[in-house]
Amino acid sequence: MELIVSCSEAGDRSRPWIEALLWSVDDEDTRLVESQRFTGGAELRVWLKAIVAEHGAGKIVVRWTQRLLANFGLAHLIAVCLGVPVPESGAARE
Repeated sequence: MELIVSCSEAGDRSRPWIEALLWSVDDEDTRLVESQRFTGGAELRVWLKAIVAEHGAGKIVVRWTQRLLANFGLAHLIAVCLGVPVPESGAARE
């Protein structure tokens, strides 16, 4: 499974959002399993914990993008919930 997380621009405080997409990545079938939009990290944390309980942390890979890694708080929230380290910024992919 691959988790893709994006968020609103740092200066957009009027309607901040975090979007999370969970994909089933298979050689034969890639499909969107779940898509959620959150207004803050607390909601994302609850959702991530439910996803980990359902699928297992070891089966979820995060797509670490430069933008995600630039958001220190969000990147570390995801890492803690999934029990993975935050990679160096050079390891990001778009």
